[in-house]
Parts: sequence; structure tokens; C-alpha cells
Amino acid sequence: MSNWKRSLLLNGIPELSFEAFKHNGSGKITLEGGDPPPAPPTIQTSYSASLQPELMPYGQDIARKAQTLAGANYTPYQGQRIADFNPEQQQVFGETMGMQTPGQFGQASQMAGASGIGGLMAGQNFANQATDPNATAQYMSPYMQNVVDYQKSQALRDYQIGDQMRAAQTSKAGAFGGSRQALVQSEAQRGLNSQLQGISAQGAQNAFQNAQAQQQFGAKLGLEGMQLAGQNAQTLGTVGSQLQAADMARLQAQGQVGATKQAATQAGMTQSYQDFLKQQEYPYSQLAFYNSMIRGLSPTMPTTTSTYAPAPSGAAQLAGLGLGAYSVGKLANVI
Repeated sequence: MSNWKRSLLLNGIPELSFEAFKHNGSGKITLEGGDPPPAPPTIQTSYSASLQPELMPYGQDIARKAQTLAGANYTPYQGQRIADFNPEQQQVFGETMGMQTPGQFGQASQMAGASGIGGLMAGQNFANQATDPNATAQYMSPYMQNVVDYQKSQALRDYQIGDQMRAAQTSKAGAFGGSRQALVQSEAQRGLNSQLQGISAQGAQNAFQNAQAQQQFGAKLGLEGMQLAGQNAQTLGTVGSQLQAADMARLQAQGQVGATKQAATQAGMTQSYQDFLKQQEYPYSQLAFYNSMIRGLSPTMPTTTSTYAPAPSGAAQLAGLGLGAYSVGKLANVI
């Protein structure tokens, strides 16, 4: 190996031909010339199909038809695509929006409230009536005084009959008009007065007891009525709920019928639109089929292309290796 090649290798410079280094007029070396052997060519293979001469009329026919289709105007769909709400659905919408709280709820609420308040006040009301003489008198029988008067008249009649018998006895005994007769007469009068007072007191007591019984009976009836009102309120609420549930079930069934009709109408509209699209696509699909048939009759031929890339110069190789002016200068000293 020569000294200059050994120096190249020691300085990290690849082995180049001697022609790659030339002296210029200033005593320096420039890198030029001395290119390495060219790189092998790059080979690319592509496939292309061309119509055979006997198929060219068909290809031209396809081109004419494609040009006609490409220039065709857009045809919008004239039919309805979305089904409207039918009368059944419109009726359901109207009745649903018009639904209100059942009237039975209001009646039940009033009855329940009155029953509850009446039950709370029942005891106090009875106490007020039982201790109010005027209220008690209203429950007394209006015929009580007639009964007392009759009993008194009978007692007075008995007294008068007894008075005659006593006068006859004292006259028979020879004591008529004396002190003995006066004593007997006084005792009989006292007994009559006591009897009359007893009749009045007993009549008043009986009337009072009957009035209390009537008050208690009235209070009992009131409580029973309030309980019945509470039960009726609950019944009314249940009836209102049942009526509302029945209305909702009816509207739901009617809505399902309307939805079924709408779905059937929508299915018909969708099918009509799909048929329209197929009709619009039919010429294109036929042309594509026509083209594929013609292309299928033409063989596919491979084409090979070779590309040659120029080899890099010595200067480019040195620049690619990162050699700077310093290395070149060292090289110049070697050479």
C-alpha cells in the first residue's frame, strides 16, 4: 500500500481514486473527478390494461354513456319521507293535554277534612250541650208538661174525693168543724202538696234523662256519620284513581293503534324512497357492470421500468462522511 493511501486511512478518509484529488494554481487541493462505479439500476414493475382493438367501440360507447350520466341534472325526490301524526294520535294528544285531576279527589278531600274536624270536636260539642240547659231543653219532649199536668189533676181529684170521705167520717163521729177535722184536713192538704211537687220533680227528672239520652244518641249518630264520611271519602278517592287509570289505559291503547298506523305509513314512505334511489342508481350500476364486463375481456400486461441513479462524487462522499477543511488540509500535506 502506498504512503498516500495509508495516510488517507489513518486520517479517516475513505479510499478514493487518485483522480479525485487535483492541485489548483494556488498550491491547494480540490476534490473533483474520480467518481466511483455507478449504482445498480432501480427496477419497478407496473401493470396496466388497455383495450384490445376489437373492444375499442365498446369502450367508446361506455365513455359516451358516462359523459351523458355525468351531465344529467339532479332529480329531487318529490314524495313525502316523514309520516304525519294520524287522527288517532292527534286525539290522544288532545285528550292527554286536557286531562285534569279527577273531581272525586276534591270531594273526597272535603269529606275527609270535615270528618276529621268533626271527630276532633265531637267530645267538646257533647260536653257543651250536656251542660247547657237551653241545649238540653231542646232535646226534652214537648209533651212532658201535659203528662205532669194530667198526673196533678188526677192527684187533685183523688184529694177531693178523699176530702169528702173525711168530712163524712168526722160528721158521723160528731167532730165535724172541730179541731180534729182541722188536723185531718191539714194533713191531707200537706200530702196533696207533696204529691204535686213529686209529680213535677219526677216529670222534670224523666224529661232531663230522656234529653241526655237523646243527646248521647245524637252524638253517636254524628260520630257514625263522620266515620261513614271518612269511608266514603276513601271510596271516592279510589274511584277517582280507577277512573283516571282507566282513561290512561284507554289513551295508551288508542296511542298504540295510532303508532302502529303511523309505522305502517312510514314504512311505505321509506320503501318508496328506497325504490326512488334504486331507480336513480340503476343507470350507473348498469354502466359499471357494462364496464367491468369489457375490462374483464382485456388482459392485464406488466410493464417494467428501470431507473438509474447517478453515483455521488468524491466531494459528496467526503462531505457525507463529515470531512471538513481541516481533514482536507491534512490530506494536502500528505499528497
